[in-house]
Amino acid sequence: MFAVVKGVRARHAMRDEVDQDRGREGTGGGTDPDGGAAPPGGDGPRACLLTFASLPSTPRWARALARDTLRGWALDSVTETVELLLSELVTNAVKAGAPDAVVRVAIRATTDRVRIEVADGCAGSPHVDDPDPDTEGGRGLLLVSTISAEWGTYPVPLRPGKADGKVVWCEIPTAGAPS
Repeated sequence: MFAVVKGVRARHAMRDEVDQDRGREGTGGGTDPDGGAAPPGGDGPRACLLTFASLPSTPRWARALARDTLRGWALDSVTETVELLLSELVTNAVKAGAPDAVVRVAIRATTDRVRIEVADGCAGSPHVDDPDPDTEGGRGLLLVSTISAEWGTYPVPLRPGKADGKVVWCEIPTAGAPS
């Protein structure tokens, strides 16, 4: 179902992999995921990285990743919120990508926040829709922008010299952290 599984304690592992330009800023504002102390039970900022095939079942597998990862990091209080946000971002990535594409997911945690990053092979920048009440879809980024403390995007080269993909990210505070 998925191509690569990595559970690591690392900084910017996904960004290093897909975005060599460290000076690039996200379009939604935000902070650098480097700062802060470790979440409970750890000795530094934590990251869990996965690369999935772009399939209709990918959001379900991503939610399971988030649930297991956050429970392992003793961050149960934010698990449901992270699952929802990750599911929306991964669903958008699957819809935007080609059938043979991959979706890269990173979940990072410090003592005061959890950051979710989803990379896909579509260079187009996402936007928040204001769907009609009777419309079935189109609310994913509206949910992300409403629920998360911050969110944004930045382009990434998936092939050398090409800005042919993007990362959509969001952050939420952990329990007890100021929002």
